[in-house]
Amino acid sequence: MDWDIPPTQFSEVVTLQGWPASKLIASSNNGFADGNPNTPQGDIAGTGAAPFAATALVAIDGMAITFKNTRRHGCAPFSPCTAGGGVIWAMQVGGRLRAMPIRVLRVLAGNWSDAGQMATLTLQAGGPVYLMDRGFWSLTLIQRWLGARVRFIVRATAAQLRWECKQVCAPARTVGKLRIEHDVIARLGAVTARQRPVARLVCARLAHGKDLVLISDRLEWSAEQILEAYQQRWRIENFHRWVKQTVGLAHLYSFQQRGIETLLYVALLLALLVWSWYRRRSRAAGNWVSALGDGLQALRESLGLMGRWRPNVPHNSRTIKQTKRIKGLHRRPPNH
Repeated sequence: MDWDIPPTQFSEVVTLQGWPASKLIASSNNGFADGNPNTPQGDIAGTGAAPFAATALVAIDGMAITFKNTRRHGCAPFSPCTAGGGVIWAMQVGGRLRAMPIRVLRVLAGNWSDAGQMATLTLQAGGPVYLMDRGFWSLTLIQRWLGARVRFIVRATAAQLRWECKQVCAPARTVGKLRIEHDVIARLGAVTARQRPVARLVCARLAHGKDLVLISDRLEWSAEQILEAYQQRWRIENFHRWVKQTVGLAHLYSFQQRGIETLLYVALLLALLVWSWYRRRSRAAGNWVSALGDGLQALRESLGLMGRWRPNVPHNSRTIKQTKRIKGLHRRPPNH
C-alpha cells in the first residue's frame, strides 16, 4: 500500500489496531522499498548510521536558515521580521574518523530552544564526548546525562550558575594566556533547585577578559584537557560558515518549508561528497572541515573550472555604488 498521496504525502500515519502486532512481518522507513513481503526490508541508508567512536569529540549545535518575511512564503515565523527554520546536527570534530562525520539530529520549523529540543533527543551512552555551547545547558539535562552515562562538556552561563564546592581538583593557575580560576567537583544549582547534579566544574578567565564556565562528567581529565577539547567545538561554526557562504545555503531558492529542508540536505550531501572524493584522492586526514575548501578547489580544477570559487555572500551597498554600469544595459525601452 502507498499512503504517499495528498494531502498527507509527507506525514503519513498508520495505526495498527491491536498492539503488539504479532503478525507484523517487517517494518521500514524506506518509502521506495519493494512491496513484496518476502523481500528483505531495511531502513534508508544513513538513518541507521554507525555510532560515533568512543574516542571521538562530537560537537552538537543548531544552525538557523531564515529570510525576511516581507515576501510570500510557506514557512513558520522565526522572529518578528524573519521566517524559516533550522537544523540541529552532531559533527565529529576530534578523533579518528571511522564513519560519516556529521549526522542530522532534527530539522526544525520556526524558532526553537536548543535545551528544549535536546530534552527530546537521546545521546549515545558511553560514546563520544559531546561538546555543546551555552544554549544546551540546563540542570535537568545535566542530571539526565549523568544518569544515562553520556559523556559531555557543556558551556554554562556564569551569571545563571550557582554551585557548591565538593572537592578541589587542582589549585588556581595560569595556563598560557588564560587563567583557571576554579577546577573543582561541585554540586550545581541553588539550594532551592529541583535538580542539583554533581559534576566537574572548570571556570577560566580568557585573555580578552571573558569568563568560560565548563561543566563535564570527565572527572579523570585535567582542566587543560577539558579546555582543549572544548576548543575543538569551533569547527562546527566554521562548517556553518562554509555551508552558508561557499555552498550558498544563505541564498535560498525556495521559501517553502519543504523546499528549505531539501536545500539543506542537498548542501549537506554536497559537503559529504566533496569530502569523500578529496579524502580518497589525497588521503587527507584530520580536520575534515578544513579539507572542504581544498577539496572543492581541487574538484573545480579537475573539472576544468579554473579560478577561485566566489563565496555566495551579498555585496554591500558601497560595492554596488562603485560598480560601473554597462552602457545600454539599463537603458529604458523605447515607447512604441
